[in-house]
Amino acid sequence: EPQLFTEVALGDVVDLGDRRDPQPYDDLLAVALVDIDSWLAEQLPLAFGADWHPLEGGIWAGYPQRDDTLPGCGEPATSYADLQLYAAFYCEFGDFMIFDDGADGIIAGLADELGASVVGVVLAHEFGHAVQQRTGALSQGHPTVLTEQQADCVAGAWLGRTYRGESPNLRLGDRDLRAGLVAMVEVRDPVGVDQFQLGGHGTAFDRVGAFQLGFTDGLARCATLLDDPLPLMPNVFQS
Repeated sequence: EPQLFTEVALGDVVDLGDRRDPQPYDDLLAVALVDIDSWLAEQLPLAFGADWHPLEGGIWAGYPQRDDTLPGCGEPATSYADLQLYAAFYCEFGDFMIFDDGADGIIAGLADELGASVVGVVLAHEFGHAVQQRTGALSQGHPTVLTEQQADCVAGAWLGRTYRGESPNLRLGDRDLRAGLVAMVEVRDPVGVDQFQLGGHGTAFDRVGAFQLGFTDGLARCATLLDDPLPLMPNVFQS
């Protein structure tokens, strides 16, 4: 089971809104968010040559019964129906994240099936996109699948840090590693989809490979993935 060495109230790091019900993953998620932020502040300059600063727009929990408005990414607001399509996303316009915190949402389902640590992996992936905003990668015209692979790598690097006992805040183990790998498989592109189309995330092999690379080689290897990407598994039908 995950070991938590730090106590953090989730409301101190996430905008929880006005009508949220507690979730079983709350304690781990709160500590994970603090850990990811402090890890990037320490390691991003070394790995990417860029400074990290906390998300200016914060992190938001979205759920059906929430009355106050979620910020929009290029639009006035984000509806819960739209959020359900993504489970979680980072928006560079406003520098914020929103995740589906609904009791019947995909994240809650993954946490129920795989354990609370999977929520930390999902958000660590979104932090990978925040890293790309700070390094300028999001404005360089890379195919979506490559930026997604780099974000998968960042998530794997964070889990590797916690797995090897390098975090002062929490320790994750074999079950959590399996949960991270299964999460990569669950959110793969379907067979027949061209990964290089807009919004492509990669096959299960692509996503697991990038996650594994971060886990084994660390954050500095993730920094090279846009210029030296991993080979992608063919996913389009030939006939």
